[in-house]
Amino acid sequence: MPKLKFKSAFKIYKLDHIAELKELHPDFGFKERMAELKKMWQGLKANEKYLYVKRSRLDKQRAILEQRVDTVK
Repeated sequence: MPKLKFKSAFKIYKLDHIAELKELHPDFGFKERMAELKKMWQGLKANEKYLYVKRSRLDKQRAILEQRVDTVK
């Protein structure tokens, strides 16, 4: 059975904030952007992170359903 492919909570956060970060810091390279995103993520309160965790769980459920459909074909 192939490995499930779903987005982690941090990846969803990254996708939501990367454009804003690029606009604020156009001079940042990839490593600098990732370091800044990591700091931003670590600075979130638990209830703020929960929104991304919940979205990640929904994406995992989507991946499970897709995998089941693929195995039935």
